Amino acid sequence: MCPGKKGFKLFKMYQDKKKAKKRLAREKAAVKAMIVFYCKVHHAKGIVPCNDCENLINYAFLKLDKCSYIDNKPPCSKCRTHCYSNDKRNKIKAVMRYSGPRMLYAHPVLAIRYFLTKMRYRCF
Repeated sequence: MCPGKKGFKLFKMYQDKKKAKKRLAREKAAVKAMIVFYCKVHHAKGIVPCNDCENLINYAFLKLDKCSYIDNKPPCSKCRTHCYSNDKRNKIKAVMRYSGPRMLYAHPVLAIRYFLTKMRYRCF
């Protein structure tokens, strides 16, 4: 193998890791925005997010950090491996059902990026 090709492969791997980190950061921002939006409507009694929602955010971030499909990650709803516990999965489903359709008004850029990701994986 010629040295130029090896250098190109290393550069490509570096670029792929960089893209995966950006995608992970965007996904974390979207999840946090959805949970905070849900919390403002359902739990707003002062501090937003409340303790339950803060725990859900931390749990979601933990699961995103440990995702084994991060290089080619589909939306969590269409993933082959369900890594959330049943209790947390039901909570996040409720958050997504409420916040998802309303995110276009609250956070249009995040909503459009999420929609494009779902289109990429044909999740409709």
